[in-house]
Amino acid sequence: MAPTTAARSAGRWTLPAGCVQLIHTPYSFTPWSHNGDWRQTTKIAMTKNSLRSLILIGVLAALAAASHAAPGSNCPKPEWPREALRYELEGATVLRYAVGQDGKAMLASIQKSSGWKVLDNAALNNLNQCVFREPSTEGVTKPIQYAWRLDGERSLRPLLVPGSCPASEQFQTFKNLDKSPSNANGVVLRMLIGSEGKPWAVKAEAPELPSELIDAAIAFIQQCRFAIDPEVPGQRSDSTYGKLLLENKQ
Repeated sequence: MAPTTAARSAGRWTLPAGCVQLIHTPYSFTPWSHNGDWRQTTKIAMTKNSLRSLILIGVLAALAAASHAAPGSNCPKPEWPREALRYELEGATVLRYAVGQDGKAMLASIQKSSGWKVLDNAALNNLNQCVFREPSTEGVTKPIQYAWRLDGERSLRPLLVPGSCPASEQFQTFKNLDKSPSNANGVVLRMLIGSEGKPWAVKAEAPELPSELIDAAIAFIQQCRFAIDPEVPGQRSDSTYGKLLLENKQ
């Protein structure tokens, strides 16, 4: 749900009807430097000079679920994971849940993933901290959506430099900015890009794939190079993602 103009007040967002939680946090990053740990390159700052702002809105996906967000229920503000901030991850997590006799969420499950485990886990953690006003009818679950998105101008992400990857009998090509789920045909990878275009802090979104395959995919992509077209204007990012496709052996 996109907040309306009426939901804005003195430069801050208020909760429009149907919304669970909201965070508005300007931030900035320190790009192009690292010591092997992505956490050391993150800088969160509440400044007027921040180029982009962070908005987190948890939106109820059905009017039936909205009754649980009425006065009397209590949910802490969802926290955007620092790792997700550093990689500039976005998406929408849809959960299903019931409310127990103690007012706490139960039977919580992911109905639709954001594409990023770190965001899905943050949504689950937040929901499990809520205390709702009324228990659910036995066996009935409700949907709730956490929309994780970065507000402001979209940053340009580094893309694979054609021909920069070594020849491989295992891997075929890398599809820039593709986060369709990992499967037997490909591995979703997210990474940070150094000043020379070399990937580092590479992480795979592939919990069900063999660890040997994930290790091989990370080692392969680290030999490739990424860049942003210098002729294209816009805010630059040093994070990117995509899907590394496997060679078809059939």
